[in-house]
Amino acid sequence: MIFKIKRAFSLIELSIVILIIGILVAAIVKGQGLLANIKLAAAQSLTASSPVNGINNLTFWYETSNPDSFIGNENTDGSFITKWLDRNPQSSYKNDAYGGQNSSSNNFYYTIATGNVSGPEYIQDGIGGLPTLRFDNSGDNYRYVVVDPKGSNQPNKSFIMFMVFRYNGGSGYILDRSCVNASGHNVSCSSSVTLGRPLLNIRVDDGNLQLWLRSLDNQSTGLVNVGKSLASGETLIIALERKYSNRMVMYINGQEAPNDIAESFGPIALDPFKIGIHAQSNEEINTDISEVIFFNDKISSTRIDAIEDYLG
Repeated sequence: MIFKIKRAFSLIELSIVILIIGILVAAIVKGQGLLANIKLAAAQSLTASSPVNGINNLTFWYETSNPDSFIGNENTDGSFITKWLDRNPQSSYKNDAYGGQNSSSNNFYYTIATGNVSGPEYIQDGIGGLPTLRFDNSGDNYRYVVVDPKGSNQPNKSFIMFMVFRYNGGSGYILDRSCVNASGHNVSCSSSVTLGRPLLNIRVDDGNLQLWLRSLDNQSTGLVNVGKSLASGETLIIALERKYSNRMVMYINGQEAPNDIAESFGPIALDPFKIGIHAQSNEEINTDISEVIFFNDKISSTRIDAIEDYLG
């Protein structure tokens, strides 16, 4: 009769197995970190050589791959930024975007009185596996930035703005006016156009991407659904072009949206942009944004295509 002897692993053997597993896991983790660093370096190189650098009338350029886009150590995963720095290489004056503030702050930009008010959260592994900013406006959170008002465009000109964003859920605004009056002093935001000067708005309503345009002398609005329904987690490259005295056009991932707004209101006095939020309301939206580029004039279709290729 042959007896089969069952023997458990010794502590030494178990230790060797655990050590081998640990080494393999460490190698995988290190490899993932190396890959992330390579991807980030590639993104920084693309930004440095981007066609954006050489196109005239660049007003502001915000991006997230370069640590110089933020102050201090705010490019740390989970940090809430206080300033998104303008990377425009064409001007010594920078139109920086300022993180959300509460009403006790004596600044030129729009304020919110209550709740968890701050700039957006820096996310290390965001859109495309690269850094991004998370504008989570759920519950009592109010996460947004406002562009320096000196960056406002001239009212009688065309413009084009590009944005890379990911829709995470909810309904609300991703771009809106900042409530300042004609003298540049901050005022309370209300429905009165004499207080909150008008601007265009981009919003998501029940997953539908929308474009608004308010007139200068009243609150009548043009509103269209631009023919795009968003799924949670979907990333888009949006280009919003004002063709002065003609129409407002939106391009989604390089394709012109089927609906636009006729320019029937004449000159539009654009206030500083508020990115990520509308106002203190019950609207809730969560989005990630990794790049915003604004040109204060028209640019050629060839250059639009080149910028969208770079953003892709």
